[in-house]
Amino acid sequence: MLSQACLAEYEAFRKQVRTNPNLTDDWGGARRKASASSTGGILTILERPGVGASNVAYHVIRGLSESGIAQHTLGYGDPGSIGDLACHWGFEEAINLKDGRASWEALVERTRSVLNQCRPQAIVAHREFPWAWILSEIVGVRRIVMCHGGPFTYRVMDTPLEQELAERLQRVDRVAVPSRFMREHLRHRCGLKDAHTQLMRGAYDPELFHPGGRTKSEGSLRVIFVGRLEPDKGPDRFVKAVKLALEQNCSIKATVLGDGRMRSELEQSCHGTPIHFEGSVSSRVVAETLRSSDVILVPSRTEGLGLQTIEALACRVPVVAARVGGLQELVSESGAGLLVESTEEMADSLVRLSEDEELREALAHKGPDFLAKEPMDWDSLVRKWKAELSIS
Repeated sequence: MLSQACLAEYEAFRKQVRTNPNLTDDWGGARRKASASSTGGILTILERPGVGASNVAYHVIRGLSESGIAQHTLGYGDPGSIGDLACHWGFEEAINLKDGRASWEALVERTRSVLNQCRPQAIVAHREFPWAWILSEIVGVRRIVMCHGGPFTYRVMDTPLEQELAERLQRVDRVAVPSRFMREHLRHRCGLKDAHTQLMRGAYDPELFHPGGRTKSEGSLRVIFVGRLEPDKGPDRFVKAVKLALEQNCSIKATVLGDGRMRSELEQSCHGTPIHFEGSVSSRVVAETLRSSDVILVPSRTEGLGLQTIEALACRVPVVAARVGGLQELVSESGAGLLVESTEEMADSLVRLSEDEELREALAHKGPDFLAKEPMDWDSLVRKWKAELSIS
């Protein structure tokens, strides 16, 4: 039975997937849908939940595909180069129905139809809503929901949907999480046992993200933001922190990489400041910009893990991060940055790092050392997924 709370959230979901731009970088220009060439393997469900989550899905699909494991995807719109790797089954028709309840029923039917056609060994859904609800009603196939720690997870806290989420997650076979923080959150809020969750931490491309060719600062502190320009990523906090640091006579050059709903307003507010917006760029440009930066500021309000932080660690860039989610894990365990509670503390940290080059260098060198001990590259993540899926 579809509750009113669930239906309201589903309406928000339908609006989001219809309007969210394709922010997933390096997904190529494939504009065709591949035809199903085999059955079995893995069915991955995704609909552009975000740059980080989408990239995780993309690289896992690619890695499993290169291992000879049949891949199928169910998603919204064109998934870029996913079309070259797997059979993409659109669900535009389902979510575009005018009536939300009818749309839900159509999406459930579409999912069952795809399962009947590709007959996978397992389903991996890269979003808890609405897929935990739908997969919990499916039988006869292994069902895994990847909770990336997006805004939904926190928005439903202390609402009727939180109890529904707990019940649905308990009914699927496994819940994958990107951080220990996320595992603890689901244990505390949803009653999930550790044995019911699997840590899937990372990842990054070591061929792109490395410290080779890193340039030294020549005066102004070079600060970078990487992420969607959406409230949960805190780009407004980035802008405010940089402005506060400038008011303290800190010389800064700030670069914002990413796009989203907040871009126009933020750009207008930064007119006449050394804060430059570059829009959505490829991973290669992100890596190059990181290597020419002195610090990355990660002001997220929620963060399951923070792939941009892992990439910065790999490029030997010190981190100033909000003490939230998986960010506090990465920064505290690596020792490669500073954790802060407020925008004012972000600004103070930027001023401190601009004045202390020795501190910047000491923090920077800890990033690659940490990743050498705790592998978070894509190949390592794919191996974890193969083990979880029991596929050789």
